[in-house]
Amino acid sequence: MLSFEDAISRNEYEDAASQFLNEAASLLDQGDYVRIRSNIEVLPDDLRCGNLLIQYYYHLSTHLTFPFTARDKLFSLIGKFSSQNELDRIAAIYSELLINYMYYEEYNNDLLKLIEDAQVFLEVNKSKLKLRSTKILDMWISLGKWWIFLEYDRAFEVILDTEEHAFELKDEVVLIFSRLAMARLYNDRGKFKKALLQYDKSLQIIHKKLYYHIYEPLIRYHKADTLLIMGSSNKAKKEVDKALALLDQDSTFRYNLYAVLYYCYRIPEELSECEQIIDKILYEYPATDSYFKQGFMFFAQLRSAYLAKDREKVEYYCNRLKQRENHKYFLFYYPDTYLYYAEASLFIGNDSEVCKTLDNFIKEAPESKFPLAVASGYAMMGVLHDRNNNKKASEKYFSLMEKVLIEHEVEGLQADNNDLLKEIEDRSGSKLVQHLNQQRSNYKSYLGDDRLTTSGSETDSTDICIKIYTFGTLHLKIDGQDIPGFNLNRQKMLSRLLKFLIVHRKSYVPKEVIYNTFWQNYPIKSARTNLHNLLFRMRNLLGTKHDFIESEGENIRLLKDTYWLDADIFENYYSLGKKGLQKNDTPAALQMFEAAADLYKGDFIDFDLYDDLINQERVSLKKKFRFILHASTKLYLDIGDYHKARQSSKKLIEHDPCCESAYRLLMIACVYSGNRNEIPRVYKQLRAKLKNELSINPDNATDDLMEKLLQGGFPSKSTWAGEQLL
Repeated sequence: MLSFEDAISRNEYEDAASQFLNEAASLLDQGDYVRIRSNIEVLPDDLRCGNLLIQYYYHLSTHLTFPFTARDKLFSLIGKFSSQNELDRIAAIYSELLINYMYYEEYNNDLLKLIEDAQVFLEVNKSKLKLRSTKILDMWISLGKWWIFLEYDRAFEVILDTEEHAFELKDEVVLIFSRLAMARLYNDRGKFKKALLQYDKSLQIIHKKLYYHIYEPLIRYHKADTLLIMGSSNKAKKEVDKALALLDQDSTFRYNLYAVLYYCYRIPEELSECEQIIDKILYEYPATDSYFKQGFMFFAQLRSAYLAKDREKVEYYCNRLKQRENHKYFLFYYPDTYLYYAEASLFIGNDSEVCKTLDNFIKEAPESKFPLAVASGYAMMGVLHDRNNNKKASEKYFSLMEKVLIEHEVEGLQADNNDLLKEIEDRSGSKLVQHLNQQRSNYKSYLGDDRLTTSGSETDSTDICIKIYTFGTLHLKIDGQDIPGFNLNRQKMLSRLLKFLIVHRKSYVPKEVIYNTFWQNYPIKSARTNLHNLLFRMRNLLGTKHDFIESEGENIRLLKDTYWLDADIFENYYSLGKKGLQKNDTPAALQMFEAAADLYKGDFIDFDLYDDLINQERVSLKKKFRFILHASTKLYLDIGDYHKARQSSKKLIEHDPCCESAYRLLMIACVYSGNRNEIPRVYKQLRAKLKNELSINPDNATDDLMEKLLQGGFPSKSTWAGEQLL
């Protein structure tokens, strides 16, 4: 029988579909959603839409990327498979729908209805299902119940039991979710370090299995949430950035990540960034009546108004949330939403609403379930009564706060405004709260122990007044004001000296070397005078308060830590990216490589083409840039981001038109992104370049790959993993 690729190349689509269906169950078990989707998408529309099993596999493989469309299709397939008595397929659909609803944090009532339907189906058909189908669906039902707090009293038992069965069945997706559930449980109980450990355990499973990367954004989403509560918004941002780098541009989950990113920004300092995210979710989110969208909008607007100290807006959104039809949105981000609302009400002085909200919350969510939130609620009640000089009541609530913190070993308090945390500390006089607030400020160093950092980025260099841009045309910024390269180049000797010092920035340069370079035939005294005058002119141009030239005896250099230089930051990102590669940490490597590529606006000081010293650094940096683009392309192929793989390989070709490996990677990316018809044009471009520049033909490896791809083949990971940059 023909392979799928051979059948496609011969336009024998019925045979291709049959071959695909023979392999589809195995691909689904492996989690190879990308392969399933790409195979189906090369089939003709009539075959795709007319075959029930092809629809089944397509929507199972896309339900985490296009959740709302896939849900509707999968629910309709349940009815169709019921009439055919395909019970194991229905069990698989229910399992995947439960994953979908938990992944996208759907409204509890909707998830409850799905759990009830799945449970009824399981009870009625248990004896007719395969044992594996029964056990897997039962595990997802148990996790789903915990997810909406139906099994919270038995949380550890449910999670550990599910984990045990996941090991037994070798179902690593269930294992990932059970560890995520354990992390969320620790998070709710204020055990942040234990929560982080569980997130990392889930990530370890994902990094060992290529096809499970689709769950990594979900883990990083929840990890970012924990980091926010710990007070580390910068670390939370990095988790969100890593997650976004893994997702297709059309993935709906990007909006969930934008919601977390919103809470990473400071208000009012970063109000514009927050407003951009609100607009993005408001106008671009694919489901107009989504519970997620409406819940986020209410509480995001409330938070923005509160942190911007806009009393009128805070009052408006608090009143809107008090309306009966909007009460369901308090479950959007439970239990945090109750604390957000109470904190905002405390700000506008609505004491009765604060008391009512927190009293009801504490009754609904006893401390055994949510000690972090309950302790924070008690703290707010203590502040409220202390502000009103009701010392007896404030002491009572602060005492309850301390009791919860101690008994449950909670590692901090939760509040959106750091000023409120300080007020709790001051009004309670609690040494424990003082310690926890100090610990919160120390978390940043704890979290940085074994993770890649991006120190030296332009945005981190707030104390540096001079910024030097060397990629492309040399130009400077002094206190944020441009000094264009044109202005520098009009003063030729001054420009040459500055470039000389940039190239030699990592060590002292003897002044004698400068004399011999610039004034070789001049007497020493004249050369010394010329250098002195040139330095004086440079200081005048840059501003005398910014002296970044260091002179020590007869040596000179740019003064360390007084300037920011893009090439240095580029090399820092390059080194960190390589470390990420060595650790097999794909998101970290891509984050660093993307940051480096963004800095590379052109070759190093690219108008001085014949200066040997500049040329030496230019060649070195360009080599590293080529490595970054080549490595990034392979990583994008690894994670299935074929659009970025195409962009990166095209950029590499732009900078190195005869790089044959880049053309091969581009051909592979074209195949997986559904652009197989571009391959002849790519090959023709390569052939012409090699002929014109080097008078040679493409390698046999390139010819063989092109032939295989044009016959409908899909290369394996080993094909691009073996590509080397010459």
